Amino acid sequence: MLLQTARAAPRVLRTAHRHKASSVAALLHRDDAQPLASSARRAASSVAALHDDDEAQKTIAKVVSRYARTQEQLVPWFLEQMPRSYFALVPESSQLAHLQAAAGLFDPARGFDVLDEVRAASADDGTVTYLTSGNAPGTLARQVRTLAGQGELTGLKVFTSRDETLCLNVFNFDTAAPDSCFEAEDALAPHLQYARAKGGEGFWSEAAVRAHADKCSLDYQLGTRPAHWARQRALFERVAGSDAVAARVDASNGSAWLTVVAPNTLPASFLHKVLRLVAAHSLDVKLAEMDTVEDCLILRVLVTGSANWTDVAAVSERLKWLGETALVPLFAKGAPTARDATLLEVRYALETLAQRTLGCSRDRVAKTLRSHGDLADAAAKLLLKRPVGRGDGGDVKELLASVDAVTDEAEKEVLAEVVRHATTCLQTNVGRADRQALALVLDPSTLSDGAEPPARVVFVAGRRFDAFHVSMRPVARGGVRLVTPKTPEALAHAASRHYDECRDLAQAQQLKNKDIPEGGAKAVVLVDATGHGDDAWAGRGRGAFREYLNRKAVSAFADALLDVSLESETLPYLGPDEQVVPQDITRIVANAARRGHPRPEALMSSKPGAGINHKEFGVTSEGVAVFVERALREVGIDARKDAFRVSLVGGPDGDVAGNLLKIMQRDWPSARVVGVADGSGYAEDPEGLDGNELRRLVEASAPIAAFDSKLLGNRGTLRTADDGDGAALRDTMHFRVDADVLVPCGGRPGTIHAGNAREFLKPGDDAAPGAPRAPIIVEGANLFLTPEARQILHKEAGVLVVKDSSANKCGVVCSSYEILAAHLLSRSAFEAQKGVIVAEVLDRLRALASLEADLLFKEYSRFPGALPDFSRRISEAINLVADAVGATASDDQVAALFAELAPEHLPPTLAQLAVAAPEALPAGYARACAGSFVATRLVYGEGITHVEALGSDPARLAAAATTYVGAQRDVSQLQEKVLASSLDEAVKTDVLKLLRPSLS
Repeated sequence: MLLQTARAAPRVLRTAHRHKASSVAALLHRDDAQPLASSARRAASSVAALHDDDEAQKTIAKVVSRYARTQEQLVPWFLEQMPRSYFALVPESSQLAHLQAAAGLFDPARGFDVLDEVRAASADDGTVTYLTSGNAPGTLARQVRTLAGQGELTGLKVFTSRDETLCLNVFNFDTAAPDSCFEAEDALAPHLQYARAKGGEGFWSEAAVRAHADKCSLDYQLGTRPAHWARQRALFERVAGSDAVAARVDASNGSAWLTVVAPNTLPASFLHKVLRLVAAHSLDVKLAEMDTVEDCLILRVLVTGSANWTDVAAVSERLKWLGETALVPLFAKGAPTARDATLLEVRYALETLAQRTLGCSRDRVAKTLRSHGDLADAAAKLLLKRPVGRGDGGDVKELLASVDAVTDEAEKEVLAEVVRHATTCLQTNVGRADRQALALVLDPSTLSDGAEPPARVVFVAGRRFDAFHVSMRPVARGGVRLVTPKTPEALAHAASRHYDECRDLAQAQQLKNKDIPEGGAKAVVLVDATGHGDDAWAGRGRGAFREYLNRKAVSAFADALLDVSLESETLPYLGPDEQVVPQDITRIVANAARRGHPRPEALMSSKPGAGINHKEFGVTSEGVAVFVERALREVGIDARKDAFRVSLVGGPDGDVAGNLLKIMQRDWPSARVVGVADGSGYAEDPEGLDGNELRRLVEASAPIAAFDSKLLGNRGTLRTADDGDGAALRDTMHFRVDADVLVPCGGRPGTIHAGNAREFLKPGDDAAPGAPRAPIIVEGANLFLTPEARQILHKEAGVLVVKDSSANKCGVVCSSYEILAAHLLSRSAFEAQKGVIVAEVLDRLRALASLEADLLFKEYSRFPGALPDFSRRISEAINLVADAVGATASDDQVAALFAELAPEHLPPTLAQLAVAAPEALPAGYARACAGSFVATRLVYGEGITHVEALGSDPARLAAAATTYVGAQRDVSQLQEKVLASSLDEAVKTDVLKLLRPSLS
């Protein structure tokens, strides 16, 4: 009987909404409402008929009777007090569930006068509803937090009864748009009418309104007043397609609507932050609605109370980018202001930066700053005082005196580091309200530890990530690497050496970039994915959460770097490194265009379509193959004719190894691959792995674990990494397999180090080290061997180690050509000529690799030393000359050198374009090109000892280099005269041999 009563309720509610009854009493007198009241009366009569002496039945009777009385009073109250929007927007099944749940809170005598709440879920529409009697500040925020693991929040509706005694918070976790009983035109009609009243043109035109409506659900249009919908549309159009957040507050008569539009954010996480902000201002939430339009979260919250609404809106726009480290103290302050948020953001950045540059634990720095909070705040305020981050002399002296007064030496060291960064910071982006992360340009001279100081260091502190970008020259290029440790311990270790690793990588890149105008640079973005801090990801797996954080981190880092770079004389040039995916590249370039970058396509290399994909065209492998051939020739093997054995670290699905396997089949018909190891496992066979099967894996982009074991020889082995000790055997394959050349094309830096280098040597007589597993190692991967390991293998076994800065340099050279093309050609023009340009680039890469390989082994044969030492000296000599020319040459000299040498150093199409329109290149870039052209001409032509003998004075080096170019020009002219002369042909040949330019 009671179920009949409860089930009748939704029909009455629908009838009330449909007939828009003037009162509940009037509605209940309608014939179609009578079953509800009579059902309740019949239930009560049934209770009275129960047997009096049955105690259990009596108890049940009381419960049923009370429920009947509750429903008899609750239903009319519900009809009268709930807003009409509730009946329009909430499905019938959910209305029934809400009414049944409300009965648990309702007292027939007192109504909803006791603070309590109950949760109701509906499987029909994917909603979870909290019904709360009373609505204390922070209640909604707490409810959002308790929904962790429920799924992806897609919508929110908050309904408050007219007498404010009951609040229904309806959370939608259904990804499908809810059904609506309204037609599209019905939902849109009031918005079109409102737009016509506003003039009907531009923003208010019917076409513009309809275009936006097409992106919105019908329920969103129906449930939003036209004036509010228009305000929300204006905010949406302000931030759509970006990562910025837009907020506004419209206040009147003691209440206010807070509207926030946030693209590309986790709805539950962001909603929770906004509600915590509202609670921190002691505001009561009366209504709230959340919808999504494309990738934008649109949140509307009606609050009562008073606040500085400008601060509420400004802080709302920053919430997306603030992590818990800043949010907890921010909300604890009560009524947080925009300046409070900025100050905490700066303080957190200084804390993180000090920990990174000191290389100590985070706990040590955090504990010190908590103990000296006033001093830490003073440092942050000093950084904010002026745009360049410098306070006046008095402020600095006072702050330094406060640090000196600290008696604990360990604390003093931390505080001094914080103050040093605050007082020497050169530039920040703190003035940009739409910043995605805080960027600080540091004074490089304060970070030198005896090595060559960088030209520029940028530190970026963001939500769940921070990053360094280190440039060794004003014009510099290097990859962006994402580091995502899996455990808190691994994160702490990576953080303690974050700056050192980034600086070391930039310095290594400087050696590798010797053939190109850009100096070395590197960005290391350290992402904290050690916990499910965003509850929407619970149940999806840590891998999905890590992937999400990586995409957000690289985008925010690149945007913050632009904040402090767009107005500078030289712009950064980036490339993809570990964990950076094509999606990141596309987004970074698009954001740069939106931000007004003069040449956004030049910002990032390896672009899909308008770039030269390294894996697709095998650019790095082409250079590696040249060095393999030249090294084999040094030990008497002609790779084009002779049989030889190759061992690879890196799989057939990888860039360098996969393309090297293709080159082997193209150029080295007698080569045998005797071992391959990658992340999936390893395969080894002393007779050689089947070449056709390896090619199948390359074309299928499959790892070595997919190798068909039936094609192994009698002594062949195939093991996967998850097969018992398979991972350990994989990681030591290079210590076990005999080959003529080992080519690491993957693997972690420092895989062979001083502690295990001798394991690469076979056992010799009397337990002494014997011959190496391979007499040649060509480092296709970066830093596979440590410097100490290279030295051990050279000294004890004569292993020829071709260092990574030589062996795999063609990848960075190709990226440089891509950057040059982006300066000279539009995207469409590049794509139209891409086939020709790529072929020319590959030819030029092979030529450059041959030039260095020949010089490297020539110097090695003439002078004592290990190959890695000569590789380093070649790089240093070229960089020294390039820097000297760039620093001392006049603008006229730069222009002349560029025009003369570009055809020799660049692929023909790009050279022709560059010489015809040098003004298309940034001034600093053209100067760097001229220096690079001259330096490579001199070093590859005359060798490193010639340059080293000139000393390090820039003026002397530049004069010698330009004189050399002039002499070479004279030689070329003399050659032409000899060819045109009447000398005997044999004599001409002899003379031309003597006059042959070193670089032709």
